[in-house]
Amino acid sequence: MPLLDTFKSFIQSPTESKVRQATSEDETSGATGTLMNEISILTYSPKTVREIIQVIRKRLLLGQNRRNSHRNCIQVMKTLTLVSYLMNNGSNEFIKWLKGNMILIEILENFHIQDVRDERKREEIRKLSRNLLELLQDDGLLEKQRKDVIQFRSSISTPGRKSTDNSHLKLEEVRNELTRQSLEKKPKPATTSTSLDFQRQRTSNTHEYSRFSLDPLVEEDSEDISGAAGGTSRLSFRPKSSNNPFR
Repeated sequence: MPLLDTFKSFIQSPTESKVRQATSEDETSGATGTLMNEISILTYSPKTVREIIQVIRKRLLLGQNRRNSHRNCIQVMKTLTLVSYLMNNGSNEFIKWLKGNMILIEILENFHIQDVRDERKREEIRKLSRNLLELLQDDGLLEKQRKDVIQFRSSISTPGRKSTDNSHLKLEEVRNELTRQSLEKKPKPATTSTSLDFQRQRTSNTHEYSRFSLDPLVEEDSEDISGAAGGTSRLSFRPKSSNNPFR
């Protein structure tokens, strides 16, 4: 079997390989969100969506057996999980195919098992099948759920997890552009020049005062002043005569 699987991997396309990996019989690892997101993007291509449908159809047909093995239980359950993801994030072409082939899911409502230890998986498969059929039979409910998922993904979008439907992002860009243009058209408030005028006035006054200068002090002749204990001499100063108006 390992040699056969290796041979199949050489002849299958990269898209088929992704779908087979997401629906493998390995129960220790499930399909990651990144892998399912890649597959959902591939459903928007006419060529790759056909390859995805081909693998999913084969996986769902495994559930027609009257006594399903443990391996079949794992593969069918993983396939329904992937189908549920693609119903919310995949293309309309995939949804159209799924609605035309609801019989593949209706059969799984009566999924049977071979080993009693797989009873829990049997119940999970039947529950997933009923939920999918309810969405496929109610266009309004399905459309609402798809819109809710897109809106949720856009609110937490990261570079590694972007919604394939970016119409809501384009609308948001238009709104942001209109807001930016309206802000640019608003008149700017007039700036006051009080501080500048005050500074100019203060500078002008400073220059006005600088036109007046203080005259230097000159030494007068010493005068002898007699006191009771004896004579002492003292120097006094007087300014030169000037026309300075601030004297």
